[in-house]
Amino acid sequence: AVKHGNNTTTRTDYWDNDQPKTETLTKDNPDGTPGETLSRTDYTYNSHGNLATRTDTRPTLTENGTPGPHTTTHTTHTYDAYDRLTHTTLHNGTNDQAPTVKDTTYTINAS
Repeated sequence: AVKHGNNTTTRTDYWDNDQPKTETLTKDNPDGTPGETLSRTDYTYNSHGNLATRTDTRPTLTENGTPGPHTTTHTTHTYDAYDRLTHTTLHNGTNDQAPTVKDTTYTINAS
């Protein structure tokens, strides 16, 4: 856990292979214990250890700049046989069945 000067703490949980599983940012209670969750990121990996998915939950901003309701996006990553990133899709929701926000294909060149 990393405590920040603004009374928030980032906590990271890890998979058995030492890759990040979950990162959570919380507002600390006055006694220093975790309070309200401000944001959360969940990660999964493929059998080669490459990032497969990332799910982010964070507050939206209201018109006056204060935190609003939470929103979630889900990003999927695809790799070729040489573990090179070839495709990324950002979804507006909690999984890859949610509406697509952005779809990016990467190409490999000789250099």
